[in-house]
Amino acid sequence: MNSLKNSGRWTVDSGQIKTKIVVLLIALPLLAFFIAEAFFSFNYFEHRRIPETYILPDDYEGWVIVEYENQNCPKLQKHEKYLIYNINAQGFFCTKSSPQKGWATNQYFYSSQQQTNLMQNPRTNMNHIWHEDYLAIPQPLYVFYVGKYQLKNERLAQEQKILTEKLNKLIVSNQSQHR
Repeated sequence: MNSLKNSGRWTVDSGQIKTKIVVLLIALPLLAFFIAEAFFSFNYFEHRRIPETYILPDDYEGWVIVEYENQNCPKLQKHEKYLIYNINAQGFFCTKSSPQKGWATNQYFYSSQQQTNLMQNPRTNMNHIWHEDYLAIPQPLYVFYVGKYQLKNERLAQEQKILTEKLNKLIVSNQSQHR
């Protein structure tokens, strides 16, 4: 720091102050970004899960229900690094396994087109998987809609009624199996 002694007072070069302020204005946001990124990275790797592949019947459109923790169903099978869900023609799959918690990138395919992921179709840049949700009625469920476009207002309301009917049938079926 260039300081000059002038009649008993210390003075500072104003150019140096401006330079230091500019450096601080650049450095502080960068530092904050790197700290935030470090926390995100730690959380991301700390909470990883096995990715999942959902194989759907060709040209299926509608709601899919995955039922977990059903003792009458098989455990999930693993192929390479993915857990495999073979969805039936009614849009249903059940497993004895519990749902996983954590981060992963899942894949969704039609059975004969396993090179084109429905979640992010590179040819059309359109998703075909919408309205994903996890429910617990009474066992854990994962539901999602398969279609070319996200459901809007009235169509979503109609499709949610269909989903509610499918879920009610599932609940009734499970209750009759446990009696």
